[in-house]
Amino acid sequence: MRRSLTSLDVLAMSLMGNENMWQNKKGSGDEIYSTIFLAVIAVAVILALAFFITRAQGNASYYEQYYAKQIALLIDYSKPGSEIKINIHDTDSLIKKNNIPLGEAFSFEGNKVRVKLSNSLGYEFSYFSDVKITKAFEYDDNGSLILNLIVEENK
Repeated sequence: MRRSLTSLDVLAMSLMGNENMWQNKKGSGDEIYSTIFLAVIAVAVILALAFFITRAQGNASYYEQYYAKQIALLIDYSKPGSEIKINIHDTDSLIKKNNIPLGEAFSFEGNKVRVKLSNSLGYEFSYFSDVKITKAFEYDDNGSLILNLIVEENK
């Protein structure tokens, strides 16, 4: 008398490539391919996790997104002629640690703000205002890095 197959039995048979895995003692060549395939998938997942862990070290990706979005919001709510001062002391250590030139850390081109605090591409966020942004950096009396933005009409 033969028992009925459960979904787990069907899954096991499809993974092993045999109709009945207990009767075929010699094995088939398909088993090695499925094992190699699973090993390659496992290595790919581990490499992807390692990439994201190293990217998140130092919170560079967090600060890139945070400052890009906040600066874009400030630009959208500003009128031409406005001057915006932003304390970016959180980014100063990341910029120095990753050897990013200060001028490249914050850039404004084509209605987009790009914040780059690591050796990756950085994070880019669009703003809607059609304005020209002039930037400058300074340190305040406490030693905090300040980003000065001047919002001008785009000509």
